[in-house]
Amino acid sequence: GGRPVTATGARAMAVRSDSAAVRDATARASARGLLLPGRDSTSAQRAAWALVPTANLGVLTSVPDAEARAPLAAYGRALSLFATIISLGLAGIVFRVSQLGRAMEVVAEGARRRAEQRAVTDALTGLNNRAAFDHALAKAVAEAGPGNCPAVIVVDLDGFKSVNDSRGHEAGDHALRAIAHAIRSAARSGDIVSRTGGDEFAVIVPDGSSDGVRELAGRLEVVIDGLGIAAALLRGTLVGGSAGWARLHPGEDGPALLRRADTAMYERKAFRKSKVDRRSGRSPAGG
Repeated sequence: GGRPVTATGARAMAVRSDSAAVRDATARASARGLLLPGRDSTSAQRAAWALVPTANLGVLTSVPDAEARAPLAAYGRALSLFATIISLGLAGIVFRVSQLGRAMEVVAEGARRRAEQRAVTDALTGLNNRAAFDHALAKAVAEAGPGNCPAVIVVDLDGFKSVNDSRGHEAGDHALRAIAHAIRSAARSGDIVSRTGGDEFAVIVPDGSSDGVRELAGRLEVVIDGLGIAAALLRGTLVGGSAGWARLHPGEDGPALLRRADTAMYERKAFRKSKVDRRSGRSPAGG
């Protein structure tokens, strides 16, 4: 009993149907695009509807909540990925900075140790210097006991001045290095060998007996004399070494022990010089 649908009416319905489909798709797309952070799906749908010419066709297009929120989810995933990338980058930077910091600490520690070593080492011979000798002597005296009596051997070179005078300071430096090596080789592993002055050396024997210290002092003279370092080739004199020693007395301190060893060394030097003078036919006063 309804009115027949003419061809013109059918085309009008088709156009109207197509318009509704276009409007519906446009509204959905607009809603997805307008769903920004802080805007719920309903306000997004209304904003989309306002942008679409309706021409009194149909009703408000309904956009499913999940579909409407799809752009926000994609935005969240992109933001999360970006945050992850930034976090990894920062972690890499922190790791590199940490590595650099550790490397700088190693370099600084190495520099500190080298500086400390230089402060207690004689630059020419590589032996302990006077500061290191004084420290080691004070420590040996402080640790002395009934079964641990330290001793000091002082070695002064004979005829060394003529090396510098006749051969130059470079030859003198070479001679000092050779003598330092000979003294260190002759000493025991626990002995402390130092260069305490220009041509003066000292050995701390931490727990030496009188016989052992005396034997070591004699051995030092032998090895230095045996080097055969010429002080003046024309005169044929040789560099030698005079060694004096002393063992710690009860209640004695390091400086007092060193003074007694020095006195013994000068007595030994005078004795050796008198022997040389007798062999050469010169009187002791002849120098």
